[in-house]
Parts: sequence; C-alpha cells; structure tokens
Amino acid sequence: MEPADEGVDKDDVLRQIAGAIPMEEGPLADLPPPEPIPAAAPAEPEPLPPADAEPPRPLSSRSLPKPTWWALHRHELAGLVTALVSLVWISLGIAARAWAPSLIGVSFAMGALLIGTQAVWSGD
Repeated sequence: MEPADEGVDKDDVLRQIAGAIPMEEGPLADLPPPEPIPAAAPAEPEPLPPADAEPPRPLSSRSLPKPTWWALHRHELAGLVTALVSLVWISLGIAARAWAPSLIGVSFAMGALLIGTQAVWSGD
C-alpha cells in the first residue's frame, strides 16, 4: 500500500462504484410484433419429357474454355522449383559442412520426386 492511499477507504470506494452501476434492467421498449413470413408457393415439378425425346447432349469440348499455359504446366513448374531449392540447400550444407541444411535439401529433393511421380508422370 502506498502512503498516498492511507486515507482512502477501499470498501467505501467499491460501494460508490457499485451504486453508480444500475443493477436492475429497466423495462424493455415495446417492440412491434414480428412481420409474418409469407408462405412460399409449393414448387411444381417440371413435367417429364416425352418418351421419344432425345436426352440432352453433353457439352462439346469446343464450348469449354481452353486451359491456360499456367494451368497445364503448374505441376511441372512446382517440381522444377522444388528441385532447384533442394540443390541450393544441399550446396549450402556442403559448403557449411553441416548436416542440417543438407537434410533440408534432401527433403526438398524427395518433395520434387513426389511431385514428379504424383502429378507429372501420372498424367502421361
């Protein structure tokens, strides 16, 4: 307790604070009644096509958008970038004569191999 607080009664201060905060909630304002939700009309099922009608044809490949170069080759680029990063980490590990960077490089090389086996070679 600091010397400046010796003349202050803490219980009195707490009673004043508690008296300043209203403990009971006042009556709620009268709210208008909620608006009724309109009932949705029952959906009528679509009529069945006649038995002799042709089924709808699937979309032709000409109507589909052409994939971009990036969409076609993103897995190959990911594998190449991962292989490059693995070479950088392995060379850093060899230059520093430490195991940790080399192991990180080996893990990146395994990732590049997995990208190649899962995404690139399986698509051929």
